[in-house]
Amino acid sequence: MRPGATKALKSLSPTLVRLEHGVQKRGCRCTQVGSNKPLKYDEEGGFDLYEAVLESYLAQRGCWVILDGTDALDASPTAAETARQSEKNTFARDVLLRGVLIKDATKICTMTDARQMWVAFELEKTKRNFSNALFARKKFYSYDYAAGMGVDEYLDEMKSMRRQLHSMNDIITDDEMVKVILQGVACAYRGVVRMFEKEVRDGTFCCGPIY
Repeated sequence: MRPGATKALKSLSPTLVRLEHGVQKRGCRCTQVGSNKPLKYDEEGGFDLYEAVLESYLAQRGCWVILDGTDALDASPTAAETARQSEKNTFARDVLLRGVLIKDATKICTMTDARQMWVAFELEKTKRNFSNALFARKKFYSYDYAAGMGVDEYLDEMKSMRRQLHSMNDIITDDEMVKVILQGVACAYRGVVRMFEKEVRDGTFCCGPIY
């Protein structure tokens, strides 16, 4: 972490309030719902959740167009139009710097364009999520029931890995979940596996959600 990064990010709070007031004064006010504070990114919620809530927060303040790149100026913008876009850019930039993790903020804080910052952050997170999902899926499929392990412990770990994959937009269906669980206990509980196989062949097997 760069020296003074934490202090610099904390000092953005009053700046954010002033910028929001300025953006609203310039005709960007609309009915606002939800929290007045921007969402903070966290690894558990992941990128998609952060993007959805951030879009809602900025769109209500007329500033999401900065991050999605649709707020382009004409070839010969007026001074007022340039000032309006600059103010929106500064507001969106400050929201990003306050919302992302400090380790991510230090990577984008030298950029002055909010959209450039957002694209860099998105590429970093989606690339990392894809890589993490590959490792998580490999662990999920290779996780076997071991001697001395409790059945509840095994099932809890399998469900935990399934939830982790779900948070990365890598969905494990109920049927796939059952097959992987049965593969994992095949050596220790062959009778149970054969019972499920018979139900599948007979068409009587029905799996509810496993969470």
